[in-house]
Amino acid sequence: MLGIQELDDIICGHLGRHELAQCARVCKKWHSVVAPRIWSDLSWLGWYGTPRRWRAFRSMVLEDYLAGQCHHGLHKQGFHTERAQPPALSNCGQWIQMLPSIKELLEVLQPHTLWNQSVQPTAHELLFHLFKRCSSEMKVQLIQYDYADYDSDEMKLILSATLPRARSLHIQAFLEGTWSESVKLGGMLDQLSHTLENLRIDFEILGADEVHDMVGNGVESQASFKELVLNYRSDILDAVGFCSWLWKHCSHVQKLEIDGIDRSAQSLAQTMWVYMPDLCEITLCGKDVPEGGIMIEADATAAILSGSRSGWKVVTVMSNARLGRTAMEIMKRHHPTLEKLDIHGNPGLLRSDLVQLLRDCINLHTFAYIDTPSRWVSDKSYVCTNMFVDLDPDTGTLRPWKCEKSLKVLQVTLEDITRLGFEEEAALANREREVEGLLYDRLARLTNLEVLRLRGYSSRGGRLGYLRMSLDSGLRRLSELTNLRELDVSGMDTRMSVQEVQWMVIHWPRLRSIRGFAYGSLNTIAKWLQEHYPEVQAS
Repeated sequence: MLGIQELDDIICGHLGRHELAQCARVCKKWHSVVAPRIWSDLSWLGWYGTPRRWRAFRSMVLEDYLAGQCHHGLHKQGFHTERAQPPALSNCGQWIQMLPSIKELLEVLQPHTLWNQSVQPTAHELLFHLFKRCSSEMKVQLIQYDYADYDSDEMKLILSATLPRARSLHIQAFLEGTWSESVKLGGMLDQLSHTLENLRIDFEILGADEVHDMVGNGVESQASFKELVLNYRSDILDAVGFCSWLWKHCSHVQKLEIDGIDRSAQSLAQTMWVYMPDLCEITLCGKDVPEGGIMIEADATAAILSGSRSGWKVVTVMSNARLGRTAMEIMKRHHPTLEKLDIHGNPGLLRSDLVQLLRDCINLHTFAYIDTPSRWVSDKSYVCTNMFVDLDPDTGTLRPWKCEKSLKVLQVTLEDITRLGFEEEAALANREREVEGLLYDRLARLTNLEVLRLRGYSSRGGRLGYLRMSLDSGLRRLSELTNLRELDVSGMDTRMSVQEVQWMVIHWPRLRSIRGFAYGSLNTIAKWLQEHYPEVQAS
């Protein structure tokens, strides 16, 4: 390879496992660069593995296990072999960084026909050996298991080898009855170390006695993770009670994702304020919730958004969480710090609140108000074009936005203006041309845009008729958007031809993707781009 890590990472990132394996056979230098990348991620064993691959993987672990037994003189069952090379796992285990869940690995390592029937290591023994073979610097990316399985001695042994080096931990706890009838969760979590970066907890606690004992084994945990994912339902209103261990280790949390919550939103907000002083990123309902699943209602969303002391920098709200007027009022306190706002669905928002946000947020680099068609959200999420243009009625000029120089990603669905009372076609057409010019002027102010996605929604059906993206309609006004990499005007009644595309690639030298061509012109433009600018994709 090139010998420069950054460039090697880019090259290998475009290659699949089969291509990487071929590269590793070229020479020793290429092997030294490529082999760690092949071995670093074995998570595919769980999701995309086949019985053949599972058998091969288990045979590899078993071979190394038996070789280790022979080397230490512990295997006296007649299995002796001379190898020209040591087992593959002994050389490559140090590179493993990502594994499937423990539950999936135990299934993969289940016994099958062995070379020597007198040796029958269990799946737990092979898994423990796998983790031991990995270097001390290994950071397991994913540990996900059924909480009830932790009580076995074999699982405790495995977790003692994995938890101290875990980078990402996923706990599923679905408990019934008293807490004393289940294992001490705190005792397990006390084994975590400073390598932990992400903690995900799915809680469903039924009953009121679980709140009493959350203590561990008296060992002070070194865990200081920066990212926390919560999804819990409980009859307990005081969230601090049953998560006492958790909150004590949240002082470094910067990113919080809440996939589900019940009536404890206000208590959680208080906990965030007290125990998470550095919290600045929030995602609500990041995990896809099945029909009838948990939805974060507007009052709960407002409570959660009030829980940041340092100020929100990144706010992501998916379609299963609701934003109301109260939540948007709370968001105004965070306008000075907000850098990214990503809203999916939520058709009930006041568009004036969103436009006010664009006026006030001086550090905003990403703004997305995305229409998310789903069986839960039937209404369209859009902003009226007339409102998005944001014209001052007193002066007749565009209102300034503080984010004009910082905004890099803009994604929004625009609505037509037919409901403003322009009944006659001629008057409507003139008004559309006027709004189109103002829209060009608004976009021309966003000189640092890198991604522009403007969708159209027309109450009359068909495409939106006033962003034609033609040179005659005012495209030249956007000549200063020299950083633009992606243009998507799907849903707009565009008039882009080869002439317009040629203008774009000249004035926007970083452009790599154009979407939203009229059906009749796409083939001609795609052919022209392939001949002259093959790096630019058209659709």
